[in-house]
Parts: sequence; structure tokens; C-alpha cells
Amino acid sequence: MNMETKKQIFERYKKEYFKAGARKNGGRKRQGEILDIVCEVAGMVRKAAIRKFRRLQTKDSRTEEKRGRSVYYTADVTVALKEVFDASNGLCGELLHPVIAEYVEIFKRDETWKNSDEATGKLLAMSERTVKRRVHEFEKIRRKGQGFS
Repeated sequence: MNMETKKQIFERYKKEYFKAGARKNGGRKRQGEILDIVCEVAGMVRKAAIRKFRRLQTKDSRTEEKRGRSVYYTADVTVALKEVFDASNGLCGELLHPVIAEYVEIFKRDETWKNSDEATGKLLAMSERTVKRRVHEFEKIRRKGQGFS
């Protein structure tokens, strides 16, 4: 059973579960019956199902759930790195990382650097491994449809 199926099961029973919890007499018994059904069908522990129903009840439907780590290097930093990468005639990430500051300085001197100070700061603070990872994506795009040799 996958997560989508479990979501469908909880969506199916959530209104009835909440209604049963709001009733004075007989509500708790009906709530227990619903929990028994959901636990058996979804293969979950009773306490986990109770928590899931509570989470569904308190969840704000207007906000979208965003999971994972927030993005630090935004698109403007990638554009700045691409400019430096193109100016260096496609150096690999290891060789490009130590000379990024020099390229930025030259671009600023010639007044061709159009990126923000924030993007420039993030680019200069970027680690060698991150530069390698991002430059590798540029290289993949450059050789698309071609072999490695």
C-alpha cells in the first residue's frame, strides 16, 4: 500500500470521524469503529491513525505543504556562475573555483557584471564541490546529443 492510497482512505473517513468526535453521546463509539476500519484497511497502528486524523483536522487548507531543505543558491547565482563558466571557456569546476573571484573582479572593472551584490556574495562563498556539481550540469547541456569522447 502506498501513501496515495492511505491519503485516499483518510480523506474518505475524515468528515465522518470529525462529526463523530463532535457528538455528545455515541460519538466516541462511532469514532472508535472508524479507527478500527481505517487501521485494518491501511495497516496502521491505532495511535498513528489518531495522530493522522488530528493532523488533517488542524492542517490549514490554504497553505501548501513544502518539504525538504530550502534553496540557498537561487537562479540568479546560477546565472552568475554560468557567465563565469562561459568566460573561462568551459573550465571544470575544480579549476574554475579558485579563479571565480578574479573573473568577477574583471567583469566589475569592465562594467559588464550585471548581477546583484547578493548573488555575487553567494557565488564567491560557494564551495568547490557545489561549483563542480553545478558546472557539471552546464557541461551536460553543452554536450547533449554527443558522445563523451
